[in-house]
Amino acid sequence: MSTTQNGVVRDVTDMGMGGVSAMFATLFTNPLEVVKTRLQLQGELKARGQHNVFYKSVPHGLYVIARTEGFVALQNGLPAMLGFQFFLNTFRLGVYRIAERRGWTSDAAGRPSAAAGGLAAGVGGALGSVAGTPFFLVKTRLQASAARAIAVGHQHAHAGTARALRDIYRAEGATGTGRPSSHRRGTPARARRHRARAAGHIQGGGGHRYGAALVTSPRDTSTRTPAPRARCGDIYRAEGATGLFRGVQPQVPRGAVGSASQMVSFSFAKEFLREQGVTQSPLMLSFLAANLGGVVMTLCLNPFDVVATRLSNQAVDAQNRGKLYSGMTDCFVKMLRNRGRARAVQGRGRQLPAAGAPHGPPAGLLGPAQAGGGAATRVTNANYLRLGPHTVLLLVCWDQLKLVEERLRA
Repeated sequence: MSTTQNGVVRDVTDMGMGGVSAMFATLFTNPLEVVKTRLQLQGELKARGQHNVFYKSVPHGLYVIARTEGFVALQNGLPAMLGFQFFLNTFRLGVYRIAERRGWTSDAAGRPSAAAGGLAAGVGGALGSVAGTPFFLVKTRLQASAARAIAVGHQHAHAGTARALRDIYRAEGATGTGRPSSHRRGTPARARRHRARAAGHIQGGGGHRYGAALVTSPRDTSTRTPAPRARCGDIYRAEGATGLFRGVQPQVPRGAVGSASQMVSFSFAKEFLREQGVTQSPLMLSFLAANLGGVVMTLCLNPFDVVATRLSNQAVDAQNRGKLYSGMTDCFVKMLRNRGRARAVQGRGRQLPAAGAPHGPPAGLLGPAQAGGGAATRVTNANYLRLGPHTVLLLVCWDQLKLVEERLRA
């Protein structure tokens, strides 16, 4: 071989295998990600009785989206999600595999070390999350974009990934959040035009898509946002380079905590199952251990995942500041306060549009308005129903690619 066992070429191969494995898993789990995203935005900062519940569970959400927007809508944001998962897991699994192959994740006896393994996975997860933040931002906005009758959260309704990025940069420049328009790149007039166009995004249905007209769905006769094809160029022109990294604050702990918990539990589970003689099949070991990894990861990741979604999807003002949250801590505090208010105002709220009424939900799709614990449970369950299958597909594919790579090098 032209390279050593731990050479640079093999390190690059390890990182590539992580990204490819994640993209494979995403092809099957993206519909679950769409529902999870909308569940996380449903009833945002609203108390019990103050919002409609369009999505009561993951199966119900899949049914509602398919019935109202068509089956294709279940794959909203797939290109952006593939990009996010590729960057995230290229670093996350790549760094962990590189450390594992060099023996840095094991103790003196050769057994998995929770501290060393968690550190390697955490560092890789944090790096991957930062690198993939622009794609997470776009996929969140795309997946939140929905027919007016079932829309939740702020409706950005971009026109495609590359264009959204470009539009944000042209409007806000590379300097990012909070700087006066006269100091941003490009002419002030041009920046103002792009900010005005970005401000045309809508809350709860209808809106503007960077120069595109509203369209109607053959499955939904009410006015709806345009087909979700958000472009990173739109975000780039409207909010600047920093706008592409909106929500990066919770992405770092999200990636670090989620990755460390998943990889450590996965490694320990495989070692335990092997020692107990449950099975010696590499494929079955990976499958069983990945199921445990999905559970542990969901419990550790969920709070940061909700915050990252809400920060990424929130509307921004003319100064490119978030209208709902100033940052990760502010988002956490407001979510906790809102849960307290929900308990205090049980059953008291404004009259909501009736099912089947103009701009109301289609008949049969509206569930009881609930907040607080019920909503939190729905979101946690949705996160597991997405992360569970994704973790299994990801880690099983990753383990199989490692076996193939080792055979080719033998």
